[in-house]
Amino acid sequence: MQQEVAQLQQQAVMQQTMMQLTHICWEKCVKYADRTISSSESECVANCAKSYLNTTQFLQGRMVKAAQQQQQQGGYR
Repeated sequence: MQQEVAQLQQQAVMQQTMMQLTHICWEKCVKYADRTISSSESECVANCAKSYLNTTQFLQGRMVKAAQQQQQQGGYR
């Protein structure tokens, strides 16, 4: 049961991340929503998405590392 809850939470986080990513990159890159996006806009969206995901992954790694260090420091007291 806990594993199912964790999977659902992970799916919700991924969906929220994708919604944020779509909004941010669309606003940044697409000028007119009433037509097909150009190749430069498409490239911009791809680069934006890559940058956003890389940054998110980096920050998550830093947070995990900080939490581990805090836990280790707490264990020595």
